[in-house]
Amino acid sequence: MREYLHTIPMPHNPFIIALDSNDPATVKSWVNSFAHEAGLVKLGLEFFTMHGIAGVQKLELPCGLFLDLKFHDIPNTVKGAIRSAMATGCEMLTIHASGGHSMCKAAAETAMEEADKRNTKAPLVLAVTLLTSLSQQEATQIGYGNIETQVLKLAELAIGAGIKGLVCSPLEIAPIRARFGHDVKLVVPGIRAQSGGDDQTRTLSAAEAVKAGADYLVVGRPVTQAQNPLEALKTLRHALS
Repeated sequence: MREYLHTIPMPHNPFIIALDSNDPATVKSWVNSFAHEAGLVKLGLEFFTMHGIAGVQKLELPCGLFLDLKFHDIPNTVKGAIRSAMATGCEMLTIHASGGHSMCKAAAETAMEEADKRNTKAPLVLAVTLLTSLSQQEATQIGYGNIETQVLKLAELAIGAGIKGLVCSPLEIAPIRARFGHDVKLVVPGIRAQSGGDDQTRTLSAAEAVKAGADYLVVGRPVTQAQNPLEALKTLRHALS
């Protein structure tokens, strides 16, 4: 079996920049301005729904890609989606842990099997626990109890199914590390220039998240909407040094 991309020894840059636009020219402009300062860039549903795999390929990204589509369906459908997504050459991709053990297991195994067929490295399949936009009130409304308890349940389910990475809010980093140690990679959105935020309700600053045990930090608007995106990213990186 081939190894996951994240096991390749390389200088670690924890910043993943979210390119939240459906306009290829805007995305290219952002990437050209800070690609050499970012570890990876993230494309999600906004871009992918309009442009698909061909649109991602046309970008010819000069840095690694995190494809954030959060697959959540029956296992066989997710298998097919994983195979298709790997045509982008992504280094990370996402599923929802709430899809269940069988779906998570199918996703992890398919990524490895498809990598063998393609003679390439497998992307890191990340299981999303609970979206960072969910408040405790909203989590309760959809039938969940305490957010931290639910996140730990979903993390345990995903890890038990063979998933090697999780997406969690900054506030769940410490509990996950305490329960599962450092074998699982943690990709953490909800990063702001300082803790607190807009539509993300469970946030921390970059330095706070790294101190808590995050491996990768997903940052969008604090960089892309800054007057000078490159300087904004350099400032975030400097805060970790």
